[in-house]
Amino acid sequence: MSRNLKVVEQAKADIMILARDAAERQTRQYQKQYNMKMNQMWQHEKTLPSDQRLTPTMIHMMEKRLTNIGARLEYIYKCKAQLFQLKTNIP
Repeated sequence: MSRNLKVVEQAKADIMILARDAAERQTRQYQKQYNMKMNQMWQHEKTLPSDQRLTPTMIHMMEKRLTNIGARLEYIYKCKAQLFQLKTNIP
C-alpha cells in the first residue's frame, strides 16, 4: 500500500471518528434538553387543578409511547455507530 493511500485512509478514519464523537455529543445534548422539557411539563401538570390534569390512562399511554420512541432512536444510533465502525475499522 502506498504512503499516500495510507494517509488518505487515516484521514478518512479521523473524520469518521470526529463525526461519531459529534453525533454522540449531540445525542447527549438533545437528551438533556428533552429531560429538562419533560421536567417542566410534569411540574406544570402538578400545578393544574385536578379536573384539568391528565388521567392515569393518558399518562400511561404517553409513557409507553415515549419508551417506544426512545428504544427506536437508541436502535438507530447503535446501527449508525456500527456502520461507522465497519466503514473505518475503528474501535
